[in-house]
Amino acid sequence: MGLLDGRRAVVTGSSRGIGRAYAKALAAAGAKVVVNGTTKELVLQVVDEIRAAGATAVPGVESVATMEGAERLIKTCIDSYGGVDILVNNAGVVAERMMFNMTEQEFKGPMMVDCFGTFFCSRFAAIQMRQQRWGRIINTGDSSPMHGLLGGTNVGAAKGGIHTMTMIWAIELKKYNITSNCIIPGAYSRTAEPLIRKQIEVRLGRGEKNVPTFEEVVATMVKPEEITPLLVYLCSAEADWITGQIMTMNKGKISLWSHPTEIVQLLNPDGFTLEQVRARVRPAFEKSLQYLAFDSPWIK
Repeated sequence: MGLLDGRRAVVTGSSRGIGRAYAKALAAAGAKVVVNGTTKELVLQVVDEIRAAGATAVPGVESVATMEGAERLIKTCIDSYGGVDILVNNAGVVAERMMFNMTEQEFKGPMMVDCFGTFFCSRFAAIQMRQQRWGRIINTGDSSPMHGLLGGTNVGAAKGGIHTMTMIWAIELKKYNITSNCIIPGAYSRTAEPLIRKQIEVRLGRGEKNVPTFEEVVATMVKPEEITPLLVYLCSAEADWITGQIMTMNKGKISLWSHPTEIVQLLNPDGFTLEQVRARVRPAFEKSLQYLAFDSPWIK
């Protein structure tokens, strides 16, 4: 008996990388899976791999960046399996650029695929899950909304929206026995390739010795297959106790992230004048300022 026997799942962006590992892990745990991507050949390859392992999968070649594509994708699961129990919103793109150089299209890319795609698919899946009064929505987050990312205005904005939707949906869907959680994957993804190559380029430009090649860096990173256990667990009935949370898993660590909260207060029942703000704000808050990724390895 698998932990997800009989469950019906959609994994967006599952034709390669982390999404592919997610789809295969859900199938291995007993779920019937819809494999999604925009390249038919890659999608069919993953479907064949899952079927060759004795599990069940069908293709869903759609772009989640449009409402129509997302609706067709969820309908594929309902038509093929009679419903949808699990939605893993994994599809994502990256186009790093400093904000003063970023084009409209570069900003829109992650917003449409990551953020809008997550909303579109979840909206249609939630309609079915409400009728079933059971469901699991797993979103894909990123650390950039937590402490910033050089060149990541678009990704940070998209993932910040996803983090927020995760919490709101947990509140809205709780009475229907639908949980909503978010995983920040701690494994190599091809979307990280531009950042890794940029890091290598900057280190070489500084004249550093023994800088590893791109292939050498990737060889040391956590493999997608090594982070799937948390996903499978959160998709199961056993995880009914957790919703609205942001978590990370890498090979040797599982983390729970905090939600934004007040950490320091400066009080004056009579209100503040400009002179009081100038005199008191810095001493009160300066030592409690929160971490930002100013120490990114390619910042000169």
